[in-house]
Amino acid sequence: MCPDASSLDTFVRVDIDVHDGDLVVIAGAGEFVDLEDRQTHEKRTRLRIPITCPEGQTKDITLNETSRKSLVQGYGKHTEDWVNKNALVSIVSKDVFGQIKKVIYLSPVR
Repeated sequence: MCPDASSLDTFVRVDIDVHDGDLVVIAGAGEFVDLEDRQTHEKRTRLRIPITCPEGQTKDITLNETSRKSLVQGYGKHTEDWVNKNALVSIVSKDVFGQIKKVIYLSPVR
């Protein structure tokens, strides 16, 4: 049997690890990471959390602002309160710096 080379990827991938309508489980409180905007080179702080994907693997996702605000509204401002809660995956095609890309959004399950 050949090994799956993609199993070493640590970040969630659209249409591979998650699909539109999937339920995932928030696996940890996460951490803040500083990222540089590719266009403006401004530093931005984002929240990176581990999630358990439908196939059982745990991978990291850096939340966009829409997902972060939605999870805060649904589960509270302290990320440790999010652990072991479900989130619904929505995948939307969006213009990102002039290119259409699939973007992952997470929302709380009510």
